Amino acid sequence: MATPDLGVLTGRIYGTAQGAIRRGLITRLTGGADREDWTSWAARQTGAVRRWVADLLAAAGRRVVAVLARLLPPRWRGEVMRRVDSAHLRAAAQVVTAYRRAVVAGSTDVRSRAAAVRRTLNRLLAAGVTAFVDRTGRRWSIAAYLAMVAATAQTAAEVERVMRSGVRRARVAGGPGECERYCRPWIGRVIQLGGTGPRTLYAARRAGLFHPNCRCRLVPS
Repeated sequence: MATPDLGVLTGRIYGTAQGAIRRGLITRLTGGADREDWTSWAARQTGAVRRWVADLLAAAGRRVVAVLARLLPPRWRGEVMRRVDSAHLRAAAQVVTAYRRAVVAGSTDVRSRAAAVRRTLNRLLAAGVTAFVDRTGRRWSIAAYLAMVAATAQTAAEVERVMRSGVRRARVAGGPGECERYCRPWIGRVIQLGGTGPRTLYAARRAGLFHPNCRCRLVPS
């Protein structure tokens, strides 16, 4: 039986949480759109929104922990959870910022308040809740980022397991979404797990194999 893809499972869990956050914010703000004190009322809800988002993300985190316990050894579980915790903090802050901007939009466009709120939140959160910005400036949603973190950890743990098994050589097998630049040149090649020569695990890693989000694996040969 094939091992479940931890990245896919994690992405689905947080994708569901992102959708719930966006829909929940719209419901909160549009439900009382006719209130005369809407602006001050909405502003007073900020703390409750922050706690609600934290609870939603914590629930998603508990589901991921249960999956990690089945698929990763303790050391790698800890590495993933450190990233999860920091991603939760960044994502919650981004949601609160989006909420505040929606309140401003709703306060400005009083006649079409509900539409303005919905439009603002859909625009800010349509691509997900940002949890990480990489060196190139790419914004990663919490679902995409933690899926990448989980997939990277699963691959690293599997490579580590093969290396500890005592075999000296292994064949590089491709995985879902193998990339042309870093993965393809190594797919199917048998490499030495020790040493620093041109056909070794050391050389493959230096060339980019087992990069973040890589699903390639080693098959003992």
